[in-house]
Amino acid sequence: MSLLKGLSARARSLLSSRASEARMEEEFRFHIAMETDRLVAEGLSPHEAHRRALVAFGGLDHHREAMRDGRGARLLADFIGDVRYALRAMRRSPGFAIAVAVTLGVGIGVNGIVFGFVNALLFRPIPASNSVQLVGVFTVDTKTGSPGLLAYEYYVDFRAQSGAFASLGGATGVPLNLVAAGTSGAASAADMVWGELVTENYFTVLGMRPVIGRLFAASDAPQGANPFVVLSYESWQHRFHGDSSVISRVVRINGAEFTITGVAPRGVKGMRTFGFWPEMWVPVGMHDVDLVIAAMQAREADPASTGRP
Repeated sequence: MSLLKGLSARARSLLSSRASEARMEEEFRFHIAMETDRLVAEGLSPHEAHRRALVAFGGLDHHREAMRDGRGARLLADFIGDVRYALRAMRRSPGFAIAVAVTLGVGIGVNGIVFGFVNALLFRPIPASNSVQLVGVFTVDTKTGSPGLLAYEYYVDFRAQSGAFASLGGATGVPLNLVAAGTSGAASAADMVWGELVTENYFTVLGMRPVIGRLFAASDAPQGANPFVVLSYESWQHRFHGDSSVISRVVRINGAEFTITGVAPRGVKGMRTFGFWPEMWVPVGMHDVDLVIAAMQAREADPASTGRP
């Protein structure tokens, strides 16, 4: 028998359980009758022959359960019985049933929320080509064992001399003061956003492709002469309403004009697991412009501060 015919036969057996039960009982009666006739022919009385035939055949209930298990009907029958019992219990105690349903709903909802956050923070895949080959490079305090970030000069040395990496990019978080024109062209109020200073080859190292426009490349490396900004997908959607004409639009970051060159792929939130996720990326060559706001804030918070970044 082919697999398809076997599956169709089992499906018919489950869907037409009454007919299957009738055929099963008919088969039992046939075998018992045949054995009874044989014993009667040997000289036994019909009553005794029938009794011995039943003994030889074995318990009918055992054979019934075995045949039901064979066609999968017992599992379905048990499930239907459990559902009926649950419905009767709910009808007898509606208050208890509602409390159980609410408890299960809250528990499932909380678990779903927790899993969503954990998945987004710890297990979210990085939308980059060959993401399994990415490694992080940090300094380590020999006394405390605490990791720290590389200074830019160390990054340049590693990139030029280590020979251990196919390519090396860097990034660090920085608060940015953003003034962006709305869709009507009118400038909006200044807004503090979280961004990242990245090396010009940052997106090239990750192998990312923009949704629209273009991302930074190594050719954008002249120090202080690359006032470009790449938006995150979420920023493009919420702040600029997904407007495709946002490319080449000028925004003001920390008082300086920056040109939007592209939009990062959806789901890109930098390499940080915890903390603030960047809304935009600017080249590290614009370091002096990007950090002037931090120096100003430091002087306002502490008049005795030198303001040195």
